[in-house]
Amino acid sequence: MSEHVDEQAVRDDAVSRLSQEVAQQSALLSQVIERLRQTEARTTTVATRGGKQEAVVLWPWSLDPDRTVEEWERLIVWVDGMCVTHAVTAIPPCWLAHPDLVNQLEALRCAWEIAAANHPGPELIAWYTYSWRPFLGYVQGVDRCRNGHQPDPPATVTDARFHPLAAEQG
Repeated sequence: MSEHVDEQAVRDDAVSRLSQEVAQQSALLSQVIERLRQTEARTTTVATRGGKQEAVVLWPWSLDPDRTVEEWERLIVWVDGMCVTHAVTAIPPCWLAHPDLVNQLEALRCAWEIAAANHPGPELIAWYTYSWRPFLGYVQGVDRCRNGHQPDPPATVTDARFHPLAAEQG
């Protein structure tokens, strides 16, 4: 009888552990599904040279409807502060209308905050050398909106018809 009770206890314990594992996997699956929905919600139609195409927005913070006014203001104040402090004229005043610039400036701001946290030091010098100056060179090279705002050119995106397996599937 004791052996039967022990077997039942082992089974009950295994069922309990399995039930916990199923609950954990279910919670994880729910998280993955929610992230997938969020990713799908971040798709947008972009103008391409061949027409229009759906694309995933890779700069979610710039188009996030939940982004607060304070977050936008923080970025704007930082950009304006950097431009004034360093007499920067390369960044166009309409940078907010260009998601690629918003994306890069937000990344630069985040990296600057980390580098500046240790006060002037090697991290901040590295940030200026390897992040800020190359970014300014890029913006000057693009030479965007010098004489007023110009919309971004149509995006170049992958034409799936040229995929090596497209002919086999079509």
